[in-house]
Amino acid sequence: MKKMRHLIFLVLSMYCFLPMYGQNPLRFSEEVSLFLKEDPALHLGATVFAGSSSFRLWEGMEAAFPEIKVLNRGFGGSHFSDLIFFCEDLVLKYQPSHLLIYEGDNDLAAGKSPKEVIRDARTLVKRIRKRFPDLPIAFVCPKPSPARWALKSQYEAFNRSLKEFTDRKSNLFFLDVWHPALKNGEPDPSLFIEDGLHLNTQGYEIWIEIIGRWFEQLN
Repeated sequence: MKKMRHLIFLVLSMYCFLPMYGQNPLRFSEEVSLFLKEDPALHLGATVFAGSSSFRLWEGMEAAFPEIKVLNRGFGGSHFSDLIFFCEDLVLKYQPSHLLIYEGDNDLAAGKSPKEVIRDARTLVKRIRKRFPDLPIAFVCPKPSPARWALKSQYEAFNRSLKEFTDRKSNLFFLDVWHPALKNGEPDPSLFIEDGLHLNTQGYEIWIEIIGRWFEQLN
């Protein structure tokens, strides 16, 4: 009966959610269900990395931060709206000590405007703050990539808005991975795998350095 109520809730949520966001977050239900099989008690107080495939595909994330209890909750090619929908199951129930978010990349590539995406970023933060008002939250900003370089102006506009938003709030941080990934003003192709979108080991080394400095700043 409990499972049936949960299913009904998801279906009803889908119909309420679609008119607002224009895509179906339940396309990730199977992927998210794998996370739900794990006992959340094992991950309480972890530093949660939540967001899209740039987190999901990050091999060695845990090893990169050996002194920190890391939980990778990257999923699919998600948007901010998908993370809002799954926020309880992927973030809140773990009572995280820190939260890092990587979203916006797929939103902009799907044609959403920077204004629409920053609206969703604010909505996500508002939801998290209701439960954890003092949680340190860091946005890893959308990266530049050869595959999406034609959208440069949209990415830059969103990153500016995201930084302005974080600068106005306490315990909200903007991690700039845009500029370190440029070479001669364009994305450095040596940092990406063959698809020109996702990072290779060398690209993640830049992220490790930037995120590591953020952890040191908090301490």
